[in-house]
Amino acid sequence: MATSRTKKEEIVKFLQDSVVVQKAVVLFGTKDVKDSLNAEKNQNFRHEAYAQGLVIKVVKNTIIKKLFPAVADLSGQTYLAFLGDPAQSDEITTPKGIVGLLDKEFKDNFEIIGAIVNDEYLDKNSTIQLSSTPSKQDSMGMTAGAIQQIIAKLAMVINEIPSSVARGVEAVSSKKA
Repeated sequence: MATSRTKKEEIVKFLQDSVVVQKAVVLFGTKDVKDSLNAEKNQNFRHEAYAQGLVIKVVKNTIIKKLFPAVADLSGQTYLAFLGDPAQSDEITTPKGIVGLLDKEFKDNFEIIGAIVNDEYLDKNSTIQLSSTPSKQDSMGMTAGAIQQIIAKLAMVINEIPSSVARGVEAVSSKKA
């Protein structure tokens, strides 16, 4: 069924307001996949993506090409994935979420096409490589863990000083006795 010009304009307006402003948008599709996507799998996929804060939209390839001219030629059904809150958008979260989700349960149903990161097109391999980079939250967690380890070691050193003094005093007192 053909989409009316008014409906296409509404879609483009929505995409310009919520997708083009994102730091990262992942493109994936169903072309050349092993297993077709049924309604139940589609619903499960969208539910899991939504739980991660991601929004999934099926968009016509011609509209994607107008919004993102750098994207390679597309064919088949193309999905866009992006964060629901553009203010939370970063370069890593969306690729990490989608690639992780596809690798975990839906690798036979979808194929990564690429990503638009800071207005640059990344191919499939670059998108997958980007998804292995720690996200902002992961980096903050690793930093907090490192600081916590330093504090714990410092506390152990501080506790060791009185113990060393006590052992020294005991050794001196045993020599005199």
